[in-house]
Amino acid sequence: MFKDLNSLIYYFEHQFLPKAFFSEEYDLVASLMQNRNILFEIFQNMCKDSQIISPYTEQDFKIEFLKMDDTWYAIVITFFEPLESPQCYQAYLFFKEHKACAGFYTLEKAEQGFSSLAFLCGWENEGHNNYGIVPVIGNEAFEKAFALHKEKYE
Repeated sequence: MFKDLNSLIYYFEHQFLPKAFFSEEYDLVASLMQNRNILFEIFQNMCKDSQIISPYTEQDFKIEFLKMDDTWYAIVITFFEPLESPQCYQAYLFFKEHKACAGFYTLEKAEQGFSSLAFLCGWENEGHNNYGIVPVIGNEAFEKAFALHKEKYE
């Protein structure tokens, strides 16, 4: 159970999603491909289980599938507007066939006073890394995350 909406959002974005993506028992990529509303449904169930009223709709969880080149794929998850730091604007999932070379990155709301900037963070099996500040608007965060991730495997 979560005490409020903010703690549930934090758990969903920073714990549940990375664990689900890296899990060997659960295939998040396949689930997203089969049901584009799966994240909304999971989030709503978490809210219901915690007796929290969710203000969000299916349209607040956008999923985009991308083929980056001959070997790399990406999924971009765009969330609702973050309420507070470090909630996420987006998550970037990078992988090759069969989830090889998997990487999970987040574009996280910065502290107050930095509304046009966000933190680019990466989630590895061992934890969370901060890769610095990037603009919220545009593709710079996505491109930087992909370049950082791809570099690890080349």
